[in-house]
Amino acid sequence: AHDPNDYEVGKRHNLPLIRCIGFDGTMTSEAAHFAGQDRFACRKALCAELETSGVLLGSTQIVHSVGHSYRSNAPIEPMVTEQWFVKMAPLAERALKETVEGRVAFHPERWAKVYGQWLTDVRDWCISRQIWWGHRIPAWKCAACGKHSVAIEDISACQHCGSREVVQDADVLDTWFSSALWPYSTLGWPEQTPEMQRWFPTSTLVTDRGIIFFWVARMVMTSMFVNDQRPFSDVYIHGTVLDERGDKMSKSKGNGIDPIVMISGGTQKYLGKEFTCPGYGADAMRYTLLDMTTEGQDLKLSPSKFETGRNFANKVWNAGRFLLMNLAERPLAAAPTDAQAKAAAIGFPEVWLLDRLQGAIDECTTALERFRYNDYANGAYRFFRDDLCDWYVEWAKRRFKAGGEQAQAAATILAYAFDRVLRLLHPGMPFLTEHLWQHLQPLLGGTVWSTYLMTSAWPEPVATLRTPGAAERMARLQAIVSAVRNVRNLVNLADGVAVAAVIDAADAPALLADGEFLTDRGNLSALAISPGAAKPPQSVTTVVGALKVHIPLTGLADLGKVKAQLEKREQTLFKSISGKEGRLGNADYVARAPADQVAETKAMLERERAELVNVRETLATL
Repeated sequence: AHDPNDYEVGKRHNLPLIRCIGFDGTMTSEAAHFAGQDRFACRKALCAELETSGVLLGSTQIVHSVGHSYRSNAPIEPMVTEQWFVKMAPLAERALKETVEGRVAFHPERWAKVYGQWLTDVRDWCISRQIWWGHRIPAWKCAACGKHSVAIEDISACQHCGSREVVQDADVLDTWFSSALWPYSTLGWPEQTPEMQRWFPTSTLVTDRGIIFFWVARMVMTSMFVNDQRPFSDVYIHGTVLDERGDKMSKSKGNGIDPIVMISGGTQKYLGKEFTCPGYGADAMRYTLLDMTTEGQDLKLSPSKFETGRNFANKVWNAGRFLLMNLAERPLAAAPTDAQAKAAAIGFPEVWLLDRLQGAIDECTTALERFRYNDYANGAYRFFRDDLCDWYVEWAKRRFKAGGEQAQAAATILAYAFDRVLRLLHPGMPFLTEHLWQHLQPLLGGTVWSTYLMTSAWPEPVATLRTPGAAERMARLQAIVSAVRNVRNLVNLADGVAVAAVIDAADAPALLADGEFLTDRGNLSALAISPGAAKPPQSVTTVVGALKVHIPLTGLADLGKVKAQLEKREQTLFKSISGKEGRLGNADYVARAPADQVAETKAMLERERAELVNVRETLATL
């Protein structure tokens, strides 16, 4: 009666349970002449008696795992006692069926297997505990007949013999049993309260992988038993935040990060050193954690990581102030409708931005629905920083400068896009976006704090604002502009110095339609586009897909330095190409390496070969 393995063997062979250690840690009468001795003293006395009688062959010290009390640190002796159990098989069967038939889904999906394995191999659950605090077992033992009576309300007489000599069991329910009732007991169950009708079942449970069986499975089991309904439809299993070395954070290790210091500023000890933070704000911390949260994976975190969120929060704030300032000069009577936004798309940049906005809404919505928080954060980030700020806002400055219809169109497009992107960003940056959105309302015919972003509708994609091919068309324009900027960097030309560009393009008329955008964003002094355009003397050439972009450098740069840089790049490319050709020529590498790695190597090789041809052509002209 004091060892789990012995207990199982005894059950199989119908052996009697012999309890030789009492509750006070001394030996019982079952221990014969050792009765009354302390358990530790008995062990020594027993060894001595065995040795004296000559039957002890030898003894040695061993190290093994023994449970200890977390308060007294005393070794715990297993003991068979009378306890209350829940028969788990029928409950587990119903809980397992909920996941098998798709009514309860785990994210990431792999944790559903862990849940299923536990329920398949489940044992009966001991729910009684001998502690002071908890829900008391609702059972009364009769002194007359010895039977138990179980009831919801307190009883005064035995349900079996009517005797009034009944005493309630002193044990309390296992904490996890009480916790298993949480989804509905907090709402007034067993009464059908308004809260119960409104909030049960709930949608999503967010929890740790360590308590999938202790809590998640038991909530499903008890809910199915008492309500005949699942308690939630989705279970999101989050990862664990670790320090930058990959260790779990704890006070004793001194490797925890104080969120209040990260938000409001201050100094704290981190990994034995003083770390001072100026305070990045709650939104910066929240966004950083979202950005780093890859589906259920543990994340390594250091205080410096929060600079990512701070930098983006600053970008949102500064860009927001710029947009509000420009919209204040051209306030609208009301927030633009979908139709008004479409009518304001007077040029391709506006058409493209509205199309990209629909893509960003799709991306962010899908990511949140699938519990992929880093994909959501990255999708919102890319649209706001890259598409809206880096490309369209810069183009809108030209529209504002032109005035009239162009300025009003840009204001309408920006107001429409800014409203939608604030909604997209709100789950990740609630304070900052709410503040900016409130200041946007007076510019759209409303008033501050009359409505709230937090209660506004999540944006829905609008089919009429999608334009097939817009993304590919803009990607080519951006690649040309980037190629021009790369040449500037190569020859150390300031951004303010205009350069000419000659583009060899088979579809010259189509590209000429976007000539104004290329000229503005590339800061070009002249732009010529034609099929088979000749390369001007002393120019640098870059390849953009099927296009060749020639940038004449006469009088703009030290051509000797440019030539030296290109010769160095030629050597680097030659070595890199030789290495990749060697790897791809190795049949063993191609057979053993992951297919996506081989494909990426081939793609990089083709890009480097094309660049090498360009570099050599440019060197020939220099």
